[in-house]
Amino acid sequence: MSNPGGKVFWLISAPNSNEDVFRVQQAKTESLAKNHKLPIPDLRVGTLDVLMSLSDDLYKFDAFVESCVRKIARQLHDLSDPSENNTRMFSVNDANVEHYLTHFHWDDAKYGKSKPLRELVETITQTITRMEEDLRVKSTEFNNLTHTIAANERKAGGNLSIRSVDDIVRDKRESIVATEYLTTLLIVVNKYNIKDWFSTYESLHGFIVPRSSTVLHDDGEFVLVNMVVFKKYLEDIKTKVREKRYIIKEYQMNIEPGKSEQEEKQRMEHEREHQKKRLILWCKTNFSEAFVAWIHLKAIRTFVESVLRYGLPPNFTAILVEPNKKSLEKKLLESLTNIYKNLAAPHLQFNDTEEGGEKFYPFVYLTVSLEFLNP
Repeated sequence: MSNPGGKVFWLISAPNSNEDVFRVQQAKTESLAKNHKLPIPDLRVGTLDVLMSLSDDLYKFDAFVESCVRKIARQLHDLSDPSENNTRMFSVNDANVEHYLTHFHWDDAKYGKSKPLRELVETITQTITRMEEDLRVKSTEFNNLTHTIAANERKAGGNLSIRSVDDIVRDKRESIVATEYLTTLLIVVNKYNIKDWFSTYESLHGFIVPRSSTVLHDDGEFVLVNMVVFKKYLEDIKTKVREKRYIIKEYQMNIEPGKSEQEEKQRMEHEREHQKKRLILWCKTNFSEAFVAWIHLKAIRTFVESVLRYGLPPNFTAILVEPNKKSLEKKLLESLTNIYKNLAAPHLQFNDTEEGGEKFYPFVYLTVSLEFLNP
């Protein structure tokens, strides 16, 4: 089976006549396209007013369901190994996407043909709405975790102004004073201002211990220094430090050296990998369900448009057309229009007329694009 990525199929229908519609089309377009019968059961018609109202809604519902299918496909592409073959990545009911489409059979167990058409459409749209919300929640959770890990990695590899200093503190425990009355502030100073710091820090406040500031770490751009102060005046002193545009760094002392940050990093990476596997599985499962729903909705659209176009009782043949080459599409459309020219009023002969954003031909014409499978 060929790779489905990039293909666009046409779903058309024409009224049955004394001639076999499928056989005639197959014979006259065999050099331009492959044709596949698309069996659509006799669905519950209802009134023409219902069909006309439903026809207007189906255009929007079709676009909505397709957008959800595309979102799932995009998420799966983003999560999967770029070298993975699309045929293995995307499947529908354990079959290749293209195989499912060209061998379509109505799923009466899921979409009972005896149900009103409006009910069938609502079943599909409600399912897809829940699916889209579920995807939004799951992808947001995964993306937030991914961004958090990336931010932590940037901080860990960044300069002293943004990175954690806990590891430095653990290696310089002797430089940290913590008593009933005294505590230690850690301040990041631009390297070019370090001389100014040492000449002025004692004058920032009257309750800073003289000659208590030393260099703990120098990363070439910034310098981490300590300063011992009286706890009672800690907040006042912090305010004075910030007024001078110095950066105060928070730190922890009661952590086993080198253990907490590494364990937290490993925990988050493990959780991310777990979420990724679950999201890939969710996407593969729900892509199949969403694609099935989309093609059934296409079949319903074809049925409704055919009844409105060709009348009651329903008596038409639906055909899935697979153009051989994109360069042959214009010629193929001209051939199909010529085959079914008796269906059109004179002013609607082949001219790519568009109605509601869609091209209009003498026959019912819809498209099923698989281009999103191979972005």
